[in-house]
Amino acid sequence: MSEFALNHPFYAGKVDGIENIGGYGDDSNSLEKLLELKPDVIIALDNAKNLENIQKIAPTVAIKYGEKNLREQLRAFGKAFGRELEAETWIANWDSKVAKYKPAVHEAVGDKKVAILGGDMKSLGAFGDFYGRGREILYREFGLKAPEIIQKATLDIGKGYVALSHENCRNMREIFCSSRIRWKSSLIILWGNSLTASRTR
Repeated sequence: MSEFALNHPFYAGKVDGIENIGGYGDDSNSLEKLLELKPDVIIALDNAKNLENIQKIAPTVAIKYGEKNLREQLRAFGKAFGRELEAETWIANWDSKVAKYKPAVHEAVGDKKVAILGGDMKSLGAFGDFYGRGREILYREFGLKAPEIIQKATLDIGKGYVALSHENCRNMREIFCSSRIRWKSSLIILWGNSLTASRTR
């Protein structure tokens, strides 16, 4: 896991003892540490710079990010690890939760659009319906809609991210807009054309 993932509040208490043994998307993966761990199988992104060497250590499942939806990916993991039944059980439980909470989500959001943003005070971007951050849940599972500028630039063409100007965001009307600003831990909620921030920990 990356340092970003290991330090994320969501994983607090769940990843104790897990060490980051390599970087994401670069060549800093520690092959020596991988060898020491003697893994039975390795899961890696298909763009890992050391993929050829990693594959020599143990059978490797190379994943193309965003190629499969959450159900397809979980079924693929279930098949790879011989745990198809557990995968199907999890999916069935997930589907029941989506069906339970989807009406309440739509009631709360109404006809407003939902945007998920990331960046800092100098640059801002909007995410499509994959790349994590809950977007697959909001857009695909709950069926919420993005503002037109984001819809056309990401979801409609299968793109995960688009750069935005702050003016773009200010010009949006009737949307929910949430963001994790990188220079501090914040939750940004945009109602109409007013921007407010509340710090979260």
